[in-house]
Amino acid sequence: MRKLRKKVRGDSGLVRRRLSISINNQVIHGVPSKKRIVKDGDIISLDIGLNLKGYISDSTHTVLVGNVKPAHQKLCRVTRECLLAGIDACKAGNRISDISNAVYDIAYNQNKYGVVYEYCGHGVGLEVHEDPSVCNCPSTGPNPRIQAGMVLAIEPMINSSRQLLWFSLVFSIYFPRNSAVPSGKHP
Repeated sequence: MRKLRKKVRGDSGLVRRRLSISINNQVIHGVPSKKRIVKDGDIISLDIGLNLKGYISDSTHTVLVGNVKPAHQKLCRVTRECLLAGIDACKAGNRISDISNAVYDIAYNQNKYGVVYEYCGHGVGLEVHEDPSVCNCPSTGPNPRIQAGMVLAIEPMINSSRQLLWFSLVFSIYFPRNSAVPSGKHP
């Protein structure tokens, strides 16, 4: 899989960056291409990774282009609600399943949307994908407690049974070691 990689000089030294562009029904890791032209009504997910002196970030930003169908706008809105519910559940002492259950409750129980089972959120820090896995649905896998110092990419990937439209929003959250609440505010 080819990704755009470039080294740039940042304020605090050498930064390596990566960009994947997913359009409409591509779940994740879309490859930028001159052949794929963005059109009115498209939904674009920009998956941006940075490596700053060995520390990795992972973030996805979704952009609605022009006149997006109301059903697709709702799917985007619900996915953001899933993200915010996952962030709200991300408290030191809670378990990873609290995030998963919060996302699934908004997506499926409240809106009858599906979730992508093949991919999930994850820890991030020194590697792009670290433990723990953060599923978007109830899971029987490992279920560690959330601890201060963890950095998590919460990635609700929500789809509609009526449409082949899937995308993700990602939020990396950092818990300072002496804090029981996440630093910063919701994106």
